[in-house]
Amino acid sequence: MVCPAKDIVMKDNKPKWLNKCEQCLACMQWCPQQAIQYKKVTIKRGRYTHPEVKVVELIKTKE
Repeated sequence: MVCPAKDIVMKDNKPKWLNKCEQCLACMQWCPQQAIQYKKVTIKRGRYTHPEVKVVELIKTKE
């Protein structure tokens, strides 16, 4: 998982949030399946990832 707050766990093959979310939106922006949406906004606008931030860096923040 990419969540730097360690707020997401997988339960029954679905993401479950543990109520520690910091609203960074990394989960939504980096989800390879685009399964996490914010209403219909992300469907229309697509995803954004900062060109200088790599997903590996976000994963390392959890360690």
